[in-house]
Amino acid sequence: MRSFLLYLIVAISLVSCQDTISLNQIKGKNALVVYAFPTTNDTIIINISASQPIRGNSEGLSITSVRCTTNGIDDLIVDADYTNDSETTVATYYAIGEHSIGDEIQITVNDDNLPTVSARTIIPASKAIEATKIDTTFYKGSLYTRLRLTFEDNESSTYYAVRVVGLYVPEDESTKGRTEFVELETSAEPILNNYSNAELGFGSWNDYYHNMYIFDDSSFKNRSATLHLYTLQKSWLESYKVQLFVLSPEYYRMLKSLNDIKNNNIGSNGLSFMFSTYTNVNGGYGCVAGYSMDETIWQ
Repeated sequence: MRSFLLYLIVAISLVSCQDTISLNQIKGKNALVVYAFPTTNDTIIINISASQPIRGNSEGLSITSVRCTTNGIDDLIVDADYTNDSETTVATYYAIGEHSIGDEIQITVNDDNLPTVSARTIIPASKAIEATKIDTTFYKGSLYTRLRLTFEDNESSTYYAVRVVGLYVPEDESTKGRTEFVELETSAEPILNNYSNAELGFGSWNDYYHNMYIFDDSSFKNRSATLHLYTLQKSWLESYKVQLFVLSPEYYRMLKSLNDIKNNNIGSNGLSFMFSTYTNVNGGYGCVAGYSMDETIWQ
């Protein structure tokens, strides 16, 4: 793919192009950035920052109120902390209340210097994992751990993510209980392999953001499904477990936009437009997205 991309760059460089892009078209304005991911627990963590414009100075945070409602009822808001990371201030708030499947969560933030923002989401119903099996197999000349995950899909238009967690072999007390999110070989599972053989070599990869492997139920709607999850065997991992997430449409679209950006090889080399990050925050940026999760025991 690298040699093909080099050839493509040379070929395009020989073609005259009259289109220009001005940063004035995309310079943007200062706005609040809000991230929150409600699920079925008693606390929603709300992270708030200010966007960094291409031109001009960024505004500092001057938050006057944060409101989070669950089905129209106000949660208790706790001002948790302010942190500075690379000259960006992030304010963290906790919304404390009862949060259950099907609840509608609405978050609104007011600031003295920036426009008010708001966003909503619904916590989706979780899917129970029916069965898991683990074994060892050779694939493409290498030794893999294979986990087979079976679950029932009984609703239409459901969005999912799957993640495999590896448990370290304890060397001492400092490494006891240490885990990592392992990378999967997506070519071994058609549901996770987003490209055909013809497309794999054309300026795209098939990586997933933070090893959260997203998919929808379009290929197995309203019936049982089994995922075949292959990960290269590692001597420092002794056990594995699988996490199955049901995502709200907002969560799925955010992860998909991040995957599109990461895998756009042609765009990263200036040969096409880059994809933009999804947001559902009215008046600003970020994402407020619900999810639920079920997981297996260690195997």
